[in-house]
Parts: sequence; C-alpha cells; structure tokens
Amino acid sequence: MKRRNMLTSLLLLIFTLSALGLDFSSATPRKVLLADFCAQNQTPTGGFTDTINGTAEEITEFTTYSNVYVLSIVDPEFEKISTDLSLTKNWFADKVDLFIEGNNRIPEMVYAFEGALLTNGSIEDLSADGAFGKIKNFQSSTDNGFAGGESIESNVIDTAFAVKFFNLTDTMSALPSTTDATKIANFLISCYDASTGAFKGSPTGFESLIDTYFALDALNILGQMDLVDETMKTAIASYVEANYISESDNLRHYGGYSLTTTNVQSSLMATFYSVSILDLIGSETHPETLSWVLDRQNPLDYGFSDYSDQSTLPSSAKLSYYAVSTIQILDSEAFSDSRSAVMNEEKWEIESNGWVIAAIWIGSIGLIVVVGILVYKYKNRI
Repeated sequence: MKRRNMLTSLLLLIFTLSALGLDFSSATPRKVLLADFCAQNQTPTGGFTDTINGTAEEITEFTTYSNVYVLSIVDPEFEKISTDLSLTKNWFADKVDLFIEGNNRIPEMVYAFEGALLTNGSIEDLSADGAFGKIKNFQSSTDNGFAGGESIESNVIDTAFAVKFFNLTDTMSALPSTTDATKIANFLISCYDASTGAFKGSPTGFESLIDTYFALDALNILGQMDLVDETMKTAIASYVEANYISESDNLRHYGGYSLTTTNVQSSLMATFYSVSILDLIGSETHPETLSWVLDRQNPLDYGFSDYSDQSTLPSSAKLSYYAVSTIQILDSEAFSDSRSAVMNEEKWEIESNGWVIAAIWIGSIGLIVVVGILVYKYKNRI
C-alpha cells in the first residue's frame, strides 16, 4: 500500500510540474519578450547593437534608434533598461554634436535627434539651432533639394530627413520664403518616374521602393500630398504590388513583400516600406501581411528576423523596428493593453518552453523507472 501511495504521489508530482511548466511558459506576452530582446542590446557606451552579443561595429545611430523606438512602444517607461537612461540620451546628443562639428550625414543625425527625444531629451538640450543651420547649408539654391554627406546632387533621402528634422523641431517656418515647403515638395515631385510608378533617388537617378517611401513620407509631412494625383497613386500602388509575394505555397514568404520583382523572398524591410507607401496613398493592404510579419518573431530570442532560403536568420533590432512599425499600421490596437491585442499573445513562450516541459516529463519517467527497479529488486531480494 505504501509503495502504491508513493507511486500515486509521484504521478501527481509529474502532472503538477508539467502544469507549472505550462503556466510559467504562458506568462509572458510577445511584446514583453520583444522588450527583453532590445534591452539586451544596450552597451556600456549607451549605444545599442543590432543583435544580441553584437560587436561594437554594429553600433550606429540607426541600430540604437531602432532599439529605443521599439522599447518606446513595448516598454514605454523603459523599465527593461538596466542602466541610467540618460546614458543613451547623451550618446544620441553626442551624435547630434558630431554632425554640427563636421559629420555631414543628415539621416544619421536625425535618427540621433529623434532617439534623444524618445529618451526624454529636450530640443533645448540637443543643439537644435546648430543642427538647423548646418542642414540649411545643404539645400540647393537651384532645385531646393538637400544633399548631405558626400552627395553632390540633391537627393530624396537627404531631403526627406531634412524635412523630418524641420518637423521635429517645428522650424519649417524658419526657412527662407525662397526655399519653403512648396519648393521642397516640387523637388520631390521632380524625382517621380511616371514610366515606372515610383520615385527615383534624384532627378537623374534610378527608382526604388525605398526612395518612393521617403519621397511620399516627406510630402505627407510637408502637407503636399495633393501633388500626388490619382493617376500617380494608381501607378505607385501597382509598382508596390508587383513586389507582393502572393503564392500561398511559398510558405515562408507568402504575405510579405520583396524589394524587387525579381526577388521571391519577402523581407521585413521591404514589407515596411511597401505597407507604409500603400498607407500613405490610401491603398488597401493584404490581411495576410500582418500574419506574415507576426510569424517573423524569432522563438529563440524574441526579436524579429527574416528567412533565408534555408533557415531563419538571427534577430535584428533594425528588422524589429521595421516589424513593429508595420504592425502599427496594420493593427492600431496591436500594442494596446487589451488582452486580445496581438502583441499580448503568449504563443511564443509556450512554444519555446516546450523543451522544458518535455525535459520534466522525460526526467519524471526516468524517475519512475528507477523507483520501479528498486521496488522490483526489493520484492525479489534473496
């Protein structure tokens, strides 16, 4: 009887441990796990790497901004950050000063500037006047576009980031009347290629999905989207949709977008730009796209990653930024506190802890076998 009670108790213990393992594994929502991923990327300098255990070479304005942006959505109080948040704010501020002192790369400065604002920096703390004066020097007196860094020709991306900076600092009105918002918008429109339905990087450049996004985003900020007529919108939507992966048997990529029509692999970056463009021109998106993006959350470290032909690539903060931004467009309630919000889903922790539960069962079965052998030997002892 004692042996029977012992075995019964042991079985009850096994079921209890399994239940506890399941309860533990289902305790953490997707967005909290994503916050853990980003928090692990912070370095003692205040900058962030793109990947967990990444090298110092990975730390850039964009990788740091990507981590901070994602954290501002999934962990608004930055509770996951183990160090003083001002360390990152000062890191960003130093990058703004570096731009003023001689680094002429407008996009990097704007990422740093916005990142500092996200980490509780103020415009007054960030040498905004100096940055404004520096950016104005990069505006062409001929076509009113901007060319920073080593560019010798006004281009869409530098112009778009200049416009974003003016919007962040509310300095658009401080521009001379000869280079106002309308003239900047006209430069952007001059980069549109009607034959492809996309924007080129410059009036003499080549069209791309990325330039199309930045041109439209800048026009939207400038309040000049009326320059994009219905014919243009239809052509732009067709250009974007040509990159949609619509083959349902292409399981790893179905629902996403690729950068070019010759590429049959979806990417989070291309999907972000595509969905953003469609949103800016008021065109419909595909319901399968949200599912595809959510499926890119990596069960190993909970960041987002792309698929290659053979495997899942390591999670990336930059790709996580693209994923989060895309999800925000496709589902405005995704990051809310509602239990039904998709980023409060507890799916990934359950799946990733299946090995823990399996280990409990295997260990418990092994224990039963050992006890059974001992009982057998005891009953049959000489």
